[in-house]
Amino acid sequence: MFITQLYGELLVIFLIILTSSRIFFIDHSRLDSFALFAPLTFLASILYLLNWGISFTGQILFCLSFIVFFINWRGLLRFFNHLYIDTYSLGFKISTCVLLAFTVSFAIFLIINRPLHLDEKKYQILTETKTYTKSQSGEYVLHSNPLDSKDLILKIYSPDPNQGKQENNLVALFIPDKRASIHAYDSYLTLLAKSGFKVYSANFGFSKLPIDENIKFKYPHAIQQAKLKYLLKKSNYAQKAIDFFKPIHAKEFEILSQIADKNEPPIKKFVIVADGIPAESLSLISNPARKIESCFKLNSIPEYKTNGYGFVEQTDPVTAITKFGLKKDISNHSASYAAMKTKNEFEALKWH
Repeated sequence: MFITQLYGELLVIFLIILTSSRIFFIDHSRLDSFALFAPLTFLASILYLLNWGISFTGQILFCLSFIVFFINWRGLLRFFNHLYIDTYSLGFKISTCVLLAFTVSFAIFLIINRPLHLDEKKYQILTETKTYTKSQSGEYVLHSNPLDSKDLILKIYSPDPNQGKQENNLVALFIPDKRASIHAYDSYLTLLAKSGFKVYSANFGFSKLPIDENIKFKYPHAIQQAKLKYLLKKSNYAQKAIDFFKPIHAKEFEILSQIADKNEPPIKKFVIVADGIPAESLSLISNPARKIESCFKLNSIPEYKTNGYGFVEQTDPVTAITKFGLKKDISNHSASYAAMKTKNEFEALKWH
């Protein structure tokens, strides 16, 4: 998943470089067909934003692709009017060279700060991903029709019995904050499974934000996520946003418990791990499918500095640097420490 995101970033960068570098190899008296890559580059950056969210990286790529589109507008007009190139202006060459230098530098920055992904075989775990659709009755059923919406993405982490790893008697339920996704916690959830826990993690979609309570239109997930991040920065909306989502997260935990309850034997005990706003919703969980034996809040760990965003030092180093001022954690220390604290917290309880 992380590699796919990096590939998306590098694709946009490749198109920017391809469009801009034509000043070095397009001969005189030829149609400037490479100018056609300019709108394609801009479109690719928009699709990246819609799919991966309005992040620092996404905004930079959008700005770069817009500049490429803008400075190549005349080239597009020449191409569609079948006009030939005599020469590029000095201003165009200079601006293109500056753009190329910045784009190449940014590509190097992204590669150096690419996400870390823990290998499942190395850590002796198994993962399984399922998608669910919300039926008219409100029940979540396995997604089967390609035309139906994907309202819930479930990812299950478990120890690999083929490598001698055994599950303990605890099933951990986890739902990320709306500002993040399962993938932002992948390193932590992997290590939790390696410790013997079976983990049910779920991404639920959301249709509106507190500021839009009267609007029924469903915005793309990336747009809504960006709006939530913006609202939580504003003092007059932050508490409203938190209060709005607390009962929603509580209901999501109940739905996730129902899914896990259908798959797990009665001997298994359910516990909850939460972060960000979901960690504030635990007291509102009233109807779980099975008794919740204990809860652990990641934001209760003093060393955990990225509340609500996940372990971005491993899963999104660019966000860690630009938003939190944290370095890329190549040793995976933060996720390892959190998994150890979680394991110790649950093992210290007297199960009966």
